[in-house]
Amino acid sequence: MKQFNKNNECQNCECEECLQMLELFLDNEATEQQKNQVKLHIETCEHCKYCYEVDSQLKNRLKEQISNKKCPSEIIKCIQSKIKEMVLS
Repeated sequence: MKQFNKNNECQNCECEECLQMLELFLDNEATEQQKNQVKLHIETCEHCKYCYEVDSQLKNRLKEQISNKKCPSEIIKCIQSKIKEMVLS
């Protein structure tokens, strides 16, 4: 049986490891072994599955919001100019 602390966080060591790898998993930066561990764990753990779903939805919404925004050309030119200055000095 899973144990939860006062913040309703699971005290299971497997859950702790899974939640630590979750961001890597969602960013597609996890190793194959880590991906497999996360997948297997969230199939059997409702708490971690919920965390995965919430984090995944949040990341997707942020991506949608960001993809609709364009950086003003003045800012791009300024950044490019600063990079050139740094490279040439």
